[in-house]
Amino acid sequence: MNLKILKVFIQLIVLFPELFSRFSKYFIYFVDGIKNIYKENMTYIACCFFKNQTEWTVTNT
Repeated sequence: MNLKILKVFIQLIVLFPELFSRFSKYFIYFVDGIKNIYKENMTYIACCFFKNQTEWTVTNT
């Protein structure tokens, strides 16, 4: 994933946390689906919505 796009996405979540809290569970389901599709040697980024929803986890599988 392009780092510039990721930075913009993180900024949007920081600016509009209430918007992403509404769709957080669906986003996590989406990331799980991507992980299942691209299991072998792919890097995916999972967003974990804790506290103020600005903590991120980068997972390599």
